[in-house]
Amino acid sequence: NVIGTLWARGEQLHKGFNAHAERLGIPASFRGAGPVGQLAFSHPDPKINGGLFLKFNGEVLKRGVIIYSVCYTNFSHSEADIDETVAAMGDALEAMKKDGAFG
Repeated sequence: NVIGTLWARGEQLHKGFNAHAERLGIPASFRGAGPVGQLAFSHPDPKINGGLFLKFNGEVLKRGVIIYSVCYTNFSHSEADIDETVAAMGDALEAMKKDGAFG
């Protein structure tokens, strides 16, 4: 079931990332459809959201993950792959918070 798998992996990614952001009190979330969700920061000062996204990209890249503003899951991504990605994203958010990126 290719379509069902794409939706399931996308929802896994969205829920996992959103849980980290909520736990850390960080204004960021995935929005949109599971297989093609958009990752966005929603800082009260909208002028810094682009910079936050770029910093986040750098932090996840250090952890072996490449992302785009729209994150496409594909049929080859396993549940374990998504778990690993979500963990890297959580670590990246924690590092950014520790560095004071969110004010």
